[in-house]
Amino acid sequence: MNNMKIFFLAFLIVFSVKTFSQSKDSTKVFIYEPFKSGKTIDTKNDIKVDKNCIKWNWSLIGRGVFALNYEHSITSKLSFELGAGLTYRDFLYEAGQGDDALGSDSKSYDVKLGPYVEGNLRFYPAEGDLEGFYLSPFLRYRSYNIKANMENSVYPAGYNITDIGFNIGIQRETWITGVMVESYFGVAYRYRSADRPYIDYSGTSNIVVQDKTQKWVPAITLGFKIGVPF
Repeated sequence: MNNMKIFFLAFLIVFSVKTFSQSKDSTKVFIYEPFKSGKTIDTKNDIKVDKNCIKWNWSLIGRGVFALNYEHSITSKLSFELGAGLTYRDFLYEAGQGDDALGSDSKSYDVKLGPYVEGNLRFYPAEGDLEGFYLSPFLRYRSYNIKANMENSVYPAGYNITDIGFNIGIQRETWITGVMVESYFGVAYRYRSADRPYIDYSGTSNIVVQDKTQKWVPAITLGFKIGVPF
């Protein structure tokens, strides 16, 4: 009887092992090699750093400009940025000049697209690689091509604006992958030249006089951009 119990117990053990044992491929052992002090990281292949960024300065829409900017990294903390675009009408400037912004005695205007160009250097003192707080001297030029219809003729009524200034700003890649956002604030010395045609009624016949104005004025810059780094 005892032999039967021993035989039955041995049978159960063997059956359980065969039934519930794992196959030889179901369990894997991973061996990680310790870090080797002599191995170095290839910064070109192992670490991705964005060196370029294409941006849209959407805040210039209110100044009558559609502009795109391209920024390129020179070093980790220094970059340059170039911008170009087209102008139509700067309604904020015209509102500040009053009713005679485009000349007097005219109710009809022809507006054609004009050029916008920009260039600046950027220094990122704390971080770099196109991200973080930056300091930036800049130069901008925009020309507005506007004609006034007066006395059955067309006369220049546009204006040109040149800014020489200094911006401080911050630029970061957002949690939305691949999107760069930027905001800036600064001061500038602005050169404005404008054509203001008006009708001279002092003579025996009406004569259209072209009044040209030129002026240097202080200005404040404020803007926002959105872009894609690569």
